[in-house]
Amino acid sequence: NNLPSFGMSLHISSVVTNTPPSATIAIMNMTADLKAKGESVYDFGVGEMYPDITCPESLKTGIIEAVQEDKTAYVYPQGDKELLQALSDDFRANFNLTYTPQEICVHPGPKCSLLGAMTVLLDPTHERNRVIAFSPCYESFRDLTMFITRKPVIIGETGDDCLPDLVELEKTLASRNDIACIIINSPNNPSGVVYPEEIIKGIADIVKKYPEIAVISDEVYRTQIYGDRKYVSIAHFLPKQSIIIGGLSKEAAGTGIRVGFLAGPAHVVAAATKLTGNTVSCTSLPLQKGYAAFLRADRDMAARKNIVAKLAEKREIGLTAFRELPGFSLLDAFPPAGAFYFFPGVTKYLGKKSPEGEVMVDDNALCLWLLKTAKVAVLAGSAFGKPGRFRLAYASVATADLKEGLKAMSEALATLQ
Repeated sequence: NNLPSFGMSLHISSVVTNTPPSATIAIMNMTADLKAKGESVYDFGVGEMYPDITCPESLKTGIIEAVQEDKTAYVYPQGDKELLQALSDDFRANFNLTYTPQEICVHPGPKCSLLGAMTVLLDPTHERNRVIAFSPCYESFRDLTMFITRKPVIIGETGDDCLPDLVELEKTLASRNDIACIIINSPNNPSGVVYPEEIIKGIADIVKKYPEIAVISDEVYRTQIYGDRKYVSIAHFLPKQSIIIGGLSKEAAGTGIRVGFLAGPAHVVAAATKLTGNTVSCTSLPLQKGYAAFLRADRDMAARKNIVAKLAEKREIGLTAFRELPGFSLLDAFPPAGAFYFFPGVTKYLGKKSPEGEVMVDDNALCLWLLKTAKVAVLAGSAFGKPGRFRLAYASVATADLKEGLKAMSEALATLQ
């Protein structure tokens, strides 16, 4: 419990105190403290693309024009009609999915869309109130599950390939009657893994036998896929049970421009709209107008493809460093197929000592040591339910800093004995 104490008269709900702080925010705070002391830090901890990759001009112009035209009033909780139609059109044109505007709901960021979907689908008093998510697992899947149901997420373990085990999933669903929801995330944060079509279709085929179970598909990184891999959504195979989560934060390099959406069955969207009206009221209208303008301008996805091309350049720098720098010789790294994270295994470094005698007892200790010693911020795999690894966000620093940061990390790791 990191909350301040204000005396015995003010009680803080256990729902909040039992929810762990975000590992991403924690590393942001530690990095900010070091920077405030005047220290230079290579910040590979936060999943964003600033400063090298910035928002497309159509998005920025759309937001500015909306403000200048005084489009700053309340809007219907489900979302501005212009944006709902633009999202519907974009689904059809670029993702081979058909969602009417009535099947889409807009929120202040994808994480809020995730919260909305989970809140309307999970009833703590219902027989089916448990959630399955696969490791490595984005921290909000774990934390929001506990927040809403007060029960821990059921982690579907994966192998070194970070892919779901369909045999185990089928066994779990056949042996339990309390599963309400399965969360999948491809391209995956933190691993960069893209689920092959046979895995996604396999999940759909299994879940199809249980019409009361929903699948929430976090597709925030859906446009960021490298090489010849193709985008595939579980909604292509299981539309009546699937809820897609997305937004502009990663697709349009605007992590601080908080607009997300969920798309799914109309009755789920209606419930999410009701929730929005009673919580945040609505999503910022100028931001919605800007997002709509961006989608119209990017019907051919040229801007989104340009972002991926720039990410691919950074990815190659990282792959070269892992392959050539001597300090990385013990890393177990694989090329990410999507998103913008490396997720290497570090077990061969665990148990080793620093020149000062500090033992790397686990991935958390290693990451803290790298921050103190090399001034390199990365997130421990334990934060994602996959210990023995760390997540390195290669998009979050300038290209020159990427090279220098990887060099600093390699030099530090090389000193471990």
